Amino acid sequence: MSRESANFKIAHAEAALGAGRPYEKANEGHNEMYDNMRELEQQHAKQHTHGPSHESRGQRIDKELEQEDKETIKKMDQAYNQRHKEEQ
Repeated sequence: MSRESANFKIAHAEAALGAGRPYEKANEGHNEMYDNMRELEQQHAKQHTHGPSHESRGQRIDKELEQEDKETIKKMDQAYNQRHKEEQ
């Protein structure tokens, strides 16, 4: 395996430390035992969700468009108010 690849393995803990990589990946909960299948499914669903910190691409685009609309409306209101002040 060449060093250029992104997934090269590090053989020793000292080499890993020098490279700024963890020596072993933490596998918390990997060997846990569950009393029933429902608990296992719940834990699996919890581990493999994006969580509330990640919004979908559509939600992000909607927020951006909403912000642009607010800015456009604000500019239009300012122009309207300025035009009517000049007429008076």
